[in-house]
Amino acid sequence: MARNKVGSEWLKEHLNLEGYGVTKRSFIGTQNKIEMAADGTIDQQFGSKYAPGGNTVPSHLEFLLKYEDVNLDLLSAVFARADRKELDKFISASPSGKYSRKLGFLYEWLTGKQLDLTAEPSGNYVNLLDEEQYVTGKQIKNSRWRINDNLLGGENSARLSVVQRP
Repeated sequence: MARNKVGSEWLKEHLNLEGYGVTKRSFIGTQNKIEMAADGTIDQQFGSKYAPGGNTVPSHLEFLLKYEDVNLDLLSAVFARADRKELDKFISASPSGKYSRKLGFLYEWLTGKQLDLTAEPSGNYVNLLDEEQYVTGKQIKNSRWRINDNLLGGENSARLSVVQRP
């Protein structure tokens, strides 16, 4: 049965990134199923309707944010190799989308570089991290991205790694 890598696995292979462990590996196959791999990683298989809209870095980053666990080290490495113009275009195409806004916020926060958008992000504020899935900190409103930044750590402190709830 053929399975195609998506999300973090596609990004690691496409951008030639090694040494980044993930808690979930995702694949597009013929049916939905979840298995625990021998190394303790969760292998998720999704049906074809879940396939990202194209084999682009931003589309696989969006898939990662929707269905996998946030790994700040991996995201930082992906952003270091990603085409910034491709990210600009992807986010500008859907400036009110919550995953576009999360992606833009994380890019700017992790790289310290500002994206050049053709449309301003809009929409209701959304939490960066799901509070039921992660241990989160105090919410800090980011008006540029309309994101409630709830990463651990304070506004003026170095942020901590993402911690999943047991």
